[in-house]
Amino acid sequence: MTRKNRPCVRLENFTRTVQRCPLEGAFYPMNYSITENEICQDEKLAKEIETKFTSKRLASEVLAQAYERIGYGSKAQRVSDCGTLLEFKKPVGKASAPPSANGCAEAGGASDGWKLTTANFCRDRLCPMCSWRRTYKVYSQISRIMDVIQNDYVFLFLTLTVPNCTADELSQTIDDLQNGFKKFMKYKRVKNAVQGYFKVLEITRNTVYNTYHPHFHNILAVKKSYLTSRDYIQRSEWLELWQRAMCDPTITQVDIRRCKDKQDIREGEKVVKSLGSAVAEVAKYSVKAADFLGRFNKDGFLVAPFPDNEIDEAVITLGSALHGRRLTALGGVFDEVAKKLQLDDCENGDLIHIDGSEIRSDVAFMIRRYSWGCGAYKLIEERREVNVDIEVEE
Repeated sequence: MTRKNRPCVRLENFTRTVQRCPLEGAFYPMNYSITENEICQDEKLAKEIETKFTSKRLASEVLAQAYERIGYGSKAQRVSDCGTLLEFKKPVGKASAPPSANGCAEAGGASDGWKLTTANFCRDRLCPMCSWRRTYKVYSQISRIMDVIQNDYVFLFLTLTVPNCTADELSQTIDDLQNGFKKFMKYKRVKNAVQGYFKVLEITRNTVYNTYHPHFHNILAVKKSYLTSRDYIQRSEWLELWQRAMCDPTITQVDIRRCKDKQDIREGEKVVKSLGSAVAEVAKYSVKAADFLGRFNKDGFLVAPFPDNEIDEAVITLGSALHGRRLTALGGVFDEVAKKLQLDDCENGDLIHIDGSEIRSDVAFMIRRYSWGCGAYKLIEERREVNVDIEVEE
């Protein structure tokens, strides 16, 4: 049976039946028992792995097959191996670590105190697993930056577009977009208004006409007085400035909205985006797997792959167009705060500790290791470790 046709195997519940493999230096209390609360937490971790990690892992295998068909053997191997080993840790016992910044669950990671601490990610630009991790990392970093500066600035959500292009035109169109953005940000009107920005390139594919739509999503930081000052820019002027930067009067779409720290609301005919939805918009995948692999169901599983030749063509086009490019950029106060917070590169940095926090070294913790095989993750090891300097209650 081929990988493509192999049915998805449901993850078994290994909470109670685990073979503990002794490792040098590990602490194994013979009378250690799992409480009802910990069983519930373990079930949530298993569910997280069964749904989110498994769905991305299966989609990555389809991408690996495409790389193999088009002769990218080394890429195929890296993507095929991506996420096949996962290790999670959770503080236990008398010494316990505080919850992470977003509660007790790592964004895009695990649930109820479990944190992903080790994994073999491939970092391929099109890999569904790595794209998913990268999305949560961007969300976490931009949220942290905006938390620091939100009392001093108002945020705008700006989308800059160009007409759709063919596969052959995609690389040049992205070049034109990048050059146009540099000119756009140097205009006096824009420089006076915008105090900082976060920019991300997104590429969508029209699967009916096989055309591509590269565009920029931006979060802009402007002064509190912007909305009532002479620096205020109407939507029509934003469009005019973008047309001039791109040397293209046929551009008809520029979306500019104010962000508020509430739910999306409607003011007249305008929708005001919440800060959360604006950050989610810029943090989403630069290239969605649904645009080049096939149709996904609501649970995130690939259920109807495109024909092999269509997948291969899209993978070649996107891979070539994105090769060596930066997909995100920070400017102004966003860049300044990112440096102060010592945030690593959201594109090429750590895809494991995506919320910037790690398990403290002064606590006892449970470790769970999962391995991928035959279409599912299986728990291969569970053990408890403790710092030798900690007094542990047995």
